[in-house]
Amino acid sequence: REGKWYDESGAPSEPGREDFLRQTARALARMEELAYGRTLLRQLERSAEILWIEPGRNSFAATIPGRKNYTGMRRAQAIQTFVTKRYPDYADYPLDAIGSGGSIFFDPHGEYPSVEEDGVVRPTPAFVVLAHEMYH
Repeated sequence: REGKWYDESGAPSEPGREDFLRQTARALARMEELAYGRTLLRQLERSAEILWIEPGRNSFAATIPGRKNYTGMRRAQAIQTFVTKRYPDYADYPLDAIGSGGSIFFDPHGEYPSVEEDGVVRPTPAFVVLAHEMYH
């Protein structure tokens, strides 16, 4: 409202967060311009799981209800689950659905060079970095 950011309770955002919020909004707007980006955002919006976008080194941290960290299962456990069709309960998190809530850590000011097919190093745009983390 009026160029200022507010949290869910209606309180003004923490000082110093305006730049992060502005850059994140810019990255989300850029995703909206692309069909794949719009699809991703609509799917996440309809998800029953809550996702937070927070400042930090680009990564995704899955959580279980109560916002406790969820580390998932080991590869051997995943294979056993598919082979035996038994769905064990890990850390009180039922394995009856795909996906989880969590925190998407995003650094909109980082520089992320990548080598493309032609061997040229080019920067990866911030919105691509954010979309990558969202796909996790």
